[in-house]
Amino acid sequence: MARWFGPKVTGYGTGPQSWQGWLASVIVVAIVISLAFVDVKALGFPLWSKLAAMAAVVAAFLVLVWATYSEE
Repeated sequence: MARWFGPKVTGYGTGPQSWQGWLASVIVVAIVISLAFVDVKALGFPLWSKLAAMAAVVAAFLVLVWATYSEE
């Protein structure tokens, strides 16, 4: 895959390096914020399902960052 994420210019960690990385980051933030406002009780799901869904989205994002990371 192409280089979507790479080392930050200042500080520690990784950051988006292309428009695909920025788009993926914005989508993940939008999904997590949207899930925060979902009333899972009204949908008939247990309360822990909201946290599990958020964890799954973040885990998938971390796998994407790992797969598209390049130090070049």
